[in-house]
Amino acid sequence: KGARPLILNRKAAPVGSNMVVLTAAGGRQISTHFPEAGHGLFSYYLFKGLHGKADANKDGKVTTSELYGYLRPSVEREARKQHVDQSPVINPPVEGLGQKGQDVWLRIK
Repeated sequence: KGARPLILNRKAAPVGSNMVVLTAAGGRQISTHFPEAGHGLFSYYLFKGLHGKADANKDGKVTTSELYGYLRPSVEREARKQHVDQSPVINPPVEGLGQKGQDVWLRIK
């Protein structure tokens, strides 16, 4: 219940050099609903992360690396409670982010 349909895309779209793409699930996984929030599990943790939960070093900034570092384990943990495998994916991969990993998504006051 609440699962989003699986759509297979055999050819991944290229990621521009100035872009980072975060997706709710990888490969052949489905993304799932979070009933308590009234929307998707990924969206729920994305919003929480952008509201400050992802600010791992507490410097008042949420970076790409911090956001993904918060999103992935949070989504995976909650998905397991629903007996679903869901792992958010970042492209380029973490090890290939370079400076993009330090880009700031949000400054928290």
